[in-house]
Amino acid sequence: MPFAKIDALHTVYEDNGNGLPIVFVPSITGSRNWFIYQTRGLSNKYRVICPEIPCARKTTNITIDSLAEDLGKFLSEIRLGSAVIVGHGFGGLIAQRFAALNPSKTEALVLISTFKQPPTDN
Repeated sequence: MPFAKIDALHTVYEDNGNGLPIVFVPSITGSRNWFIYQTRGLSNKYRVICPEIPCARKTTNITIDSLAEDLGKFLSEIRLGSAVIVGHGFGGLIAQRFAALNPSKTEALVLISTFKQPPTDN
């Protein structure tokens, strides 16, 4: 199982297929395993990447911004310049924030069972 080092954490992820990268961001209570059917269905034409959400930090200082930043660090660690970002549930908030902060790294944004990111000061 591959992992990426984000700060001091090892983030486990799935990486299957070749082609345009699609990164699935699970909800906070979800895991990379939630996307097993999407991986099976898409990895014959695309590179499908499913990281674990880095809430293993077990800290009270987790914010949407810090999780979006972690997603950016993850993409850099696995050497992805850009990808289609797919967010599910709370992962949709992370995906929206990541896309807002990193438009050049977001090929497309897909949101599943989520809600609109509240406005921020930036």
